Amino acid sequence: MNEFLDSVSEEQNKIEMQLKRFFVKLVNREENFLLNDFYQKLRDFILSGGLAKRIRPLVLIKTFTGLAMDNRIEKYLDEVYQISVAMELLHNSSIIHDDVVDQDFTRRGKPTFHRVFTEMFDNLNENSYGAAELFGNAIAIHGGDACAFLGQNTIVSSKFSSTEKFQALWDFSEAVNAISKGKIMEQYSQMKSLDNCTLEDYLMVSEWKTSKQFEASAAIGAALADARLSQSKPLKMAMKYLGLSYQIQNDINDTFGNPELKSIDMDIKERRRNILLITAYRNASSSQKKEMNSILNATDELTRAQIESIRNIIRDTGSLDFAKLYSKNMIQHTQQELDKIYPGLSDDSMDFYKKLLIFIPKKYTSI
Repeated sequence: MNEFLDSVSEEQNKIEMQLKRFFVKLVNREENFLLNDFYQKLRDFILSGGLAKRIRPLVLIKTFTGLAMDNRIEKYLDEVYQISVAMELLHNSSIIHDDVVDQDFTRRGKPTFHRVFTEMFDNLNENSYGAAELFGNAIAIHGGDACAFLGQNTIVSSKFSSTEKFQALWDFSEAVNAISKGKIMEQYSQMKSLDNCTLEDYLMVSEWKTSKQFEASAAIGAALADARLSQSKPLKMAMKYLGLSYQIQNDINDTFGNPELKSIDMDIKERRRNILLITAYRNASSSQKKEMNSILNATDELTRAQIESIRNIIRDTGSLDFAKLYSKNMIQHTQQELDKIYPGLSDDSMDFYKKLLIFIPKKYTSI
């Protein structure tokens, strides 16, 4: 895992610098006191340390440098770093909204964005009415929307041609639309019984809400590099598979990862229809299905013992092993698609992707 992080540390530092410059300009030009305070809190949230790896901006940058001619890289690399900020803003838009929906209290070891404003309401509210949680949720919903808009604005304000910016905006907007679709479908799935949840439904949601972010990052990088169709088409397909592997690994880590780094109970508590729960139910014996239904259909908050029971069923049915194997298979498909790119990626860019594919199954996990 450290090999990948060490190999991209220089680029990560440059992305951090771009983010800091972006927020310096944003905060300095905002004269409204309340909006200025909001942007400062958004800055602190996005620039918080912890587990943020800036992978989506890296995909954009490494795609550009891997496909563009040397003279184009020399001319536009600084602008590409600026545009890469858009993908980090979009990612954080998704994170902020997710944390509201899931009512998570921590992110990267610090309070979630909605929790920051919940606590602010408790400390500063001058009225005897109002609910702190509703205030925090409302600000976070609007804040997530603002992140997506700010990402678009980053592309618009770049120095690329109108045609190139239009293509980048198109790809960015496609990702925004796909993320919304994926999250809507994910919420609808919560109403379904496990009998009616399918692996295909899960993969469709994962492709929309996760893969499309990687696809957009690579597509924008390819467009700005003036790439050929024979390069951009297999690259986008590779990012589809990469995103699926990434989401599956996240789901594994959210239930079987390192509890010192993040909560590993919430997915089971919230009865989230992920690959582990869906395939476990499909493979479960009659007695195991009965136990799962008894626990997951309960209206009370699940106990530690009940959570462990579900976790054990996931293991015993082979669902955990299946998820690992499926993630590994998606990684193999990613590499196969990357190998189809013609003319191929530069050695440096291909090395980045190879190390990223090694990193994904290992990130943040203790298993």
